Order: sequence, then C-alpha cells, then structure tokens
Amino acid sequence: MNADETLLAGTYIEGTATVPSAPSAQAPQPQILDQPASKGRMMEERLAAHLPMALFTVDVKSGEVKVIHRSTDWLNHLEFSPTDRTLLMFCHEGPWHKVDRIWLMRTDGGHIEKVHTRTMAMEIAGHEFWSADGKTLWYDLQTPRGEVFWLAAYRVDTGERTWYALTRDGALFCGDGGDPGAGGESGAWAVDLSVPAGAGTERGHCG
Repeated sequence: MNADETLLAGTYIEGTATVPSAPSAQAPQPQILDQPASKGRMMEERLAAHLPMALFTVDVKSGEVKVIHRSTDWLNHLEFSPTDRTLLMFCHEGPWHKVDRIWLMRTDGGHIEKVHTRTMAMEIAGHEFWSADGKTLWYDLQTPRGEVFWLAAYRVDTGERTWYALTRDGALFCGDGGDPGAGGESGAWAVDLSVPAGAGTERGHCG
C-alpha cells in the first residue's frame, strides 16, 4: 500500500506458464526456520525461465487495475515509499550475484531507475528497506559475497551514496541473519543471541 493508502501494488505471471518449485511433501509439515536444501536450485530454475510478468496497481477506492510494468525478469519485493505516494521500489528476484536487484519506478510506469550497479564478480545487494522519511533506500551490500560487508544508502532525491563498513566484533547488531556459510560460523544466525554475519560497531546489519 502506498503512502496515502490510495493504491495497492502487486505482480503476477502472465499466461499459463508453470513456475518451477521445490518438491513438496505429501502431507503438511511443521514450519521450520531452515531453508529447504532445494531452494538454490529452485531460484536458478525460476530465474532461467524468464516467465512473462506484470507489475500492477489497484486503486483502493474505485478498484481500477492498471498494469504499469511488464518484464521477463522475476519481479518481486514491492515496497512503496513511506512518504511519496507515487514512488515504488521493486526487485529483480533470483540468485543475488546474478541479478541487478533493486529498482525504483513511478506508479504511472515511468522513470524506472536501477539503484545499485555491480562493480565486481559475486557482488551482492539486497535486504533493501526505506528510511522512515522516504529519502533514503538502505540495503545490505557485500563486495564480494560473504567477504566484505557494508550497509549502503542511496538518496533518492540527490543520488548521493554512502557505504558504512561493517566489522564483526559483536558490539552492536540487528537483522535477519543469512544463509549457512555466509561470512563464517555465524552466517546462519536466526533467533538467538549469537552475532550474525555483518554485525558491526559503526552500524548494525539491518534488512
């Protein structure tokens, strides 16, 4: 939902294409925090499928539906600006080292802008989120993946960029952890008091 609660946004796959998915069990299983071992394969297959997708808005008052963007990239993770009713962030989903993930666009379908451009092999950017004033997009940046950690900021009005270097001495942290092996033994941290990969003294790893 956008800042003044007049629009909703979503995505769907056009046509009758089948989405690759991880094998499912015969009977319902208890929900666990661990990711399925087949998730990596599923992500690769879904990215390679290049299924036609539409990004749309719904007018809350009238119910009018408008398709504002079409792509064969995997569109996902929509987040409206908390202050600008016409500004929408969206992502190209898939293995992070293979996609240009974070994008901005206007709700009329115009001014599509890539937020971050990769500068090296295996560089990843994700866990994107807005500042409360809507002026900055924050995201987890690793150059390369699992080795050098940053909390990156992009000012949407000026284009200014700031990278905060993150060390891992456990002085301050917050976040949702990462995959097993992402930055050492603590990379798979989820719901305990151990230190996640990327936690630092200058800024916490937030996502």
